[in-house]
This record gives sequence, structure tokens and C-alpha cells, in this order.
Amino acid sequence: MRALLYIIIILSIPGVVLADGGLSVRVIADDGVSRSVDIRAAGHRPLGKVAGRVDGQAVPLVAESSYPASGDITAILVLVDTSDPRRAAIVAENARQVGVLAAAAATHHRLGLARFDRDMQVLAPLGSPSGEIRRAAEGLRAAGPITQLYRHGLTAIDLLAAHPASRRVLIVFTDGLDEGRGFTRAHVAEAAAKADVAVVGLGFPASAKGELALQDLEWLARESGGFYAGATAAGHLPDAVLHRALRVADGGGRFRFDAAPFLRTEPRTVRLEVDVTDGGITRHAAAMVPLPAAGPGFGWLLGGAGVMVASILAWRRSHRRAAAPEVAAASAASPHAVVEVLDDEAPWCQGMAGSIFVIGRLAGDGTDMALAHPTVSRPHAEIRRSGGGYRIANLSATNPILVNGKAVDAGPLKSGDEISLGDVRLRFAECGPARAGATRLVVRPTPAASRTTLLRPGPDGD
Repeated sequence: MRALLYIIIILSIPGVVLADGGLSVRVIADDGVSRSVDIRAAGHRPLGKVAGRVDGQAVPLVAESSYPASGDITAILVLVDTSDPRRAAIVAENARQVGVLAAAAATHHRLGLARFDRDMQVLAPLGSPSGEIRRAAEGLRAAGPITQLYRHGLTAIDLLAAHPASRRVLIVFTDGLDEGRGFTRAHVAEAAAKADVAVVGLGFPASAKGELALQDLEWLARESGGFYAGATAAGHLPDAVLHRALRVADGGGRFRFDAAPFLRTEPRTVRLEVDVTDGGITRHAAAMVPLPAAGPGFGWLLGGAGVMVASILAWRRSHRRAAAPEVAAASAASPHAVVEVLDDEAPWCQGMAGSIFVIGRLAGDGTDMALAHPTVSRPHAEIRRSGGGYRIANLSATNPILVNGKAVDAGPLKSGDEISLGDVRLRFAECGPARAGATRLVVRPTPAASRTTLLRPGPDGD
């Protein structure tokens, strides 16, 4: 019994988080010789096929619940750059945008607000009511003489790490400039990875120099499993981008695996690797997991514990399926709608199985359909299933969306509607199980054509 208790204590030590392509895995406290892992995916969507390995050896990952489950909390700190009085109009627009965030927060979101320039000040602590966040935002003013983005970014991550939460997000409104010394984007990226904080960078360039500086913010956001969005010169960002920022950590769920087969006579650290395949794209993440020494007389206990845990997992698998319907449905659900890329020869389509579907130029950052065309923005459009219908929203601050030839920022979407993103024409259609064979597309411009005719599924899903 003492040996078993020893395993329980040691195996509750959290692992180190490594994120890749909008995916991260975090080992959380558990009981016995089985472990629970929290797999965070960028964007509010279910996971596809999930596979696990410990030191290269395949290990079953059993779905426990989707995120957010009952009791889950996402801590979200909003950090606003208030440097340079010449940015007064931008900061005033940022204050309005913070109000949009506060109004759209879900019950599991715990928001806080801070401002920074030379110094940093918390205006509303994490967990403040939305009304308090909005009132605090109304006092934002551009007055600071200099800005220290990375120094205060580290402080913000420390605040998030200290707050009790299941997941953590840092949303940064900034022009990207940093006039401090001794702190770099690499320091912030390292701290974000250690605390499993997803960074959302919202860029408001004040100059050509600022546009270059914002590339560092974009890199930081991608590295942490968040995303980056740039505003217009007037500071405009679509509300859909702000809503997406709130949901950036609301994908994925909790899974369980059995650690007993990997215990040895000496303490060691193993590498848990997770692969998630969705829409032909496989993303990877890993966590370093410390394991205890087996101890004297542990051989018989390990075998017995392994059998016991296997039995427990089998029992839970058969009795807990009703507790995680979203996770089970996520893996097996057929698309309820498709988005077709129109071509002169033959249309190809991408299936929509979740409640939100993001279309953009690049894979990753929570993008469900990647269209590699220069007239398509990185995140360009979001299709959302709501009630008995669908809605489309523009995620680009600079490029429009046309629905049946008319510009739309946000509005209803019906089966058969034609969507134009730059030079790429799409058609939205509701569908049944017969259309489930969706194909990921590679879109290439045809220089001689007046529109994009593009379309071949790439080899091996590329």
C-alpha cells in the first residue's frame, strides 16, 4: 500500500508543456498509475484523431471530456499598450474593443485588464465582472513616454500563472514597439510555454517600423498556440476577431493514459507525444513527464497495478461514454455542411463537422480550411453554426467578404450561397453523411485567368 501511495504522489507532478501549430498538451494531477492530459487546440472546435506515444511506444489515450467541462476556468488577461500620446485615437478604439471582449465573455472565462507603457498597472484583476472590465477600459489613455512590451509581457504571464485556472490566455493590444532592454520575444515565448499561456497578438501599427516590430508579436503568438491579427490604420478590427480571441483556448479536451508500463527501478522522465490529425493536417505536441522509481518489491505491484488500472480504464470507458458526448461525437461525426472551392473542371470541398469553421490563407492558427492564395487573408472568414442556421463573419480587417456578390461583415448564410474571398470563389452547402469524404485543398493562382481556377487535392493531403 505504501508503494502505491508513493506512485500517486509522484505522478501528480505536472509536466513541461511543448506546443506546436496551435496544439499543446499539459499533464495534470491524477490518481493512481493513470494520468490525465489536457490537450489544448487553437480555436473552439473538437479534436480529430488523437494518438499518443511515450518514448516512442504507442499508448492509448482515452477521451474523458471536451473543453470546457463542468468546473473548467479560462483565465484571460487583456494587456493594452498605452504608450505615445500620438496614439490617443487608437487607444480609445482599443478601449471600445475591450468592452466588446467583456460583453462576449462566456461563464467559464475570467477576465482581467492591465495597461502598460514604461510601467504596468492592473486596472481590473483576473476574475473581475464584465461591467468592471468595461468601466476600467473607459479610463485607458495614451500617455506613456516609452513602451516595454516584453518586460511587461513577462509580468502578465506571471499573473496568469499565479491565477487558479484550467487554461490561460494573454491578449495583447500593441503597436509592437519595445524600447526596453534585456527582455526579448524569446524570453516571453519561453515563459508562455512554461505556464501554458496562449498569446493572442492584436497589432495596431503606427509606422513602417511598427509593422516590422509586429512580426515579432506574430511569431510569439504562433509559437504559443495563439494567433495574430492586424488592424487597419484607423485601428479597426472585426468583432469576430475579438470573439475568436476569447475562444482561442476553448478547443480540445481531457484524455487519460496508463503510466504503469513505463515505471522502472530508477526515477526518470519520459516524453509523452501527442498527434492530432484533422482535415488531413497532423499537429504535434509533447510533455515531459517525471516518473518515480519502482522501489523494492515493486515488480509484483506493477503487474497487479497494471491489471487493475487496465480494468479501471475499461470500466470507465464503458460507463463514462455518456459523460463525454462531445468528444465521442467529435471523432465520429460526419460533416453537417461543406465549403466547396469552385473550379471549371470539378469542385472540391472541405467538410464542417464542428460549430465553428475558419477559412484563411495558412494552415494552423485554428484554420480549418487553408487557401494558399495571395488575395486571401491569414484568417479571413468564420462560419458559425447557430441554432438551426449558419452565420458568416469577416475576420480580416483589410479584405472584404462577398456573399452572392454583396459585401458582408457578418450575416446569415444559406445553403447554396456563393462566397468570394479575394479572387477565390466558394459555395456553402448543407449536407448529409454522403458528403463526408472531404478533401483538403491546395489552391494555386492561375496567372492567365481572370479568377482563381485552381484546384487539385495535393499528394498525401498536402
